[in-house]
Amino acid sequence: MNGPPLDSHSIQRLAFIRHLYEQGVEQASRPEALSATAILSFHDAVELFVKLAADHLGVNMKTKAALAEYWTELDRVLAPDVLPSKNAMGRLNTMRNSLKHDGTHPSPRAIPQVQADVTTFLTDACSLALDVDFASVDLSDLVQRPETVAHLAEAGGYADAGDLPAAMATLLAAVEELVWHYTRWRPAGQSPFWFGPTLPLPGPARVPRSTGRGYDMVQPTHREYGQAQATLELQNAMRLMSLGIDYRRFARLRFLAPRLERGTEGQIYFDAGRVVPGQLNFQDYQFGRLFVIEAAIQAAQSDALLMRMDADEQGERETWSPPRWQYLKGEPSPGGFVRRLAPESE
Repeated sequence: MNGPPLDSHSIQRLAFIRHLYEQGVEQASRPEALSATAILSFHDAVELFVKLAADHLGVNMKTKAALAEYWTELDRVLAPDVLPSKNAMGRLNTMRNSLKHDGTHPSPRAIPQVQADVTTFLTDACSLALDVDFASVDLSDLVQRPETVAHLAEAGGYADAGDLPAAMATLLAAVEELVWHYTRWRPAGQSPFWFGPTLPLPGPARVPRSTGRGYDMVQPTHREYGQAQATLELQNAMRLMSLGIDYRRFARLRFLAPRLERGTEGQIYFDAGRVVPGQLNFQDYQFGRLFVIEAAIQAAQSDALLMRMDADEQGERETWSPPRWQYLKGEPSPGGFVRRLAPESE
């Protein structure tokens, strides 16, 4: 059915539905004791979809209409077509109510079947009611920050070309740039998510000889190096968690992605040679992409605070100059977010 084109608000609603679906897919892959939460996400995605379809097609539903009633009303508008998967979504609704209200967990075999049923429903119903390919719905519509959207687009280009190491490296660079944005120095002073300057790892030090003539190069001890590395890891973890970003999932992305190296002028390189062939798969990329989107949405909750800090600083500038702070140099260069390390010459 060819209805009116989706407006921007409806596109965002559909992107959120896709987000809930992807969240359900990720939850379904968890251990048995935790995978039942996928039922709730899948149900929310289906429920929000039928409400969006009703609004888009001008179907007036009564307040607190039961899920099955949407099939009845939408079928009248879609005739001679019918909204698909009514029985399967009815089983999902029963399963969700049993879990949410009675605490009855579905069997492990039921969850993969629900995932398949919801995938079929959203794919077919989205095409029928909204004239949109559900697989093409871009979750980046939920992200407001242009730099993160650009990273996601570049990672998607690599993934479409089959270059998963480059895609994963770009996603990792997206998270690191996102955290940098919220923790860097600002005109108003230190970001509340800063947690101090990033300290360099200790290297060889020049120590004067006891004779007073010349120097010796002394390597840091394992203890000194370990303490410095632990400080960096704790600092990074505090920055992530203070922004509401799931550190456990970040650790998974960092494990999957190639290690990033930074050049003297802010370029970012990655070494694809460190990735074992066949180690990465498309599910890894989907996980990383979903994580970056969720991280951007979580971090955006801090925008109001930082905007308030900048506004207060602007007010002070009107009565006092020069400004107290300047931006740090060495900001990440836009575009071409990651570069592949050239192979070492033989």
